[in-house]
Amino acid sequence: MAMSNFLKGEPLVDTLINAAVATGAGPSFIPKTDNRAYQVIIETTATCALQGSLDGTNWITLRTSTASEGYSTAEPWKFVRGNVTAWTSGTVTLLMGT
Repeated sequence: MAMSNFLKGEPLVDTLINAAVATGAGPSFIPKTDNRAYQVIIETTATCALQGSLDGTNWITLRTSTASEGYSTAEPWKFVRGNVTAWTSGTVTLLMGT
């Protein structure tokens, strides 16, 4: 039986937004750890927000990106999601590694 990457101690990567070409929020995720790394990939012109929630209904913006970047957090939000809040052209991807 194959062991999952998480059980082997290897990082997992979740795709919060996958090559979006319009505004809108992605699905919510429950992070597996408090320490997370994020990679934002913005090709051309868009704004991507990382949002957090304690109840999965009411969201606040934790960080906004207008260009490709990477960052990390140790904030214990129960739920996180990506949200493309402005889009002109190109694609937007947001990855979360735990």
